[in-house]
Amino acid sequence: RQAMITIRESNPQAAMVEINCWEDLQALFKEANEGIRAGTFPYDCIVLDSLTEMQTKLRRELEKGKDAKLIQGDGSLSMKGWGVLIDRTTSLVSSFRDLPIDFVCLCLCDEQVNEETGVRTYRPSVNGRKLPGDLASFHNAVWYLFTTSANPLEDPAHEKGRELQYVALTRGASSEYLTKGHEALATYENPSDVRQMMDLMRSYWKEREVSPRRAVEVSARAERVAAIAKK
Repeated sequence: RQAMITIRESNPQAAMVEINCWEDLQALFKEANEGIRAGTFPYDCIVLDSLTEMQTKLRRELEKGKDAKLIQGDGSLSMKGWGVLIDRTTSLVSSFRDLPIDFVCLCLCDEQVNEETGVRTYRPSVNGRKLPGDLASFHNAVWYLFTTSANPLEDPAHEKGRELQYVALTRGASSEYLTKGHEALATYENPSDVRQMMDLMRSYWKEREVSPRRAVEVSARAERVAAIAKK
């Protein structure tokens, strides 16, 4: 509820839809898809906040379902049930991503520590071993959001060490963070105006007369060729 208040204050034009089950998601996608095709959908961006919570709701929905193949004796999901959950999560993200409007997907962060090396890594908090990497491949950019007092945005008005900055890391120097950089963005950006960041990326593609989706296809093809070359 607090998030809704914040969204309403920052963007009074935003429409908020509460999602509680898989059917709610299907209905929202149908409305957006049909509205875009008919030219009646009044929005140019859909934000999912958050995929972590949405997947949790989907899991609980499956656990309360009547399909015995998806549930174990203790009420938890079976292997098949987990497969259905991951497939639905993947379908959810890829379907909204394919709409011809902007799509922003938020996730909570999961910290993992390698017991042998002590190295910490940060990934989207979702169930599915390969799913964090798959989610990154669906998007043109992946950012890690955090707060710091170190002033990486180099704001002259910022009192270093005393004030916190809200920062988006757009590309990481190591594998510690799962990020996906973009040529139009600096390493550290101010996420307070995501629209401006998206406009910068859009202008970049427009100048090169390449659509973001086409660029993703070209990038994926290049990665496959590179992988084959290494074998």
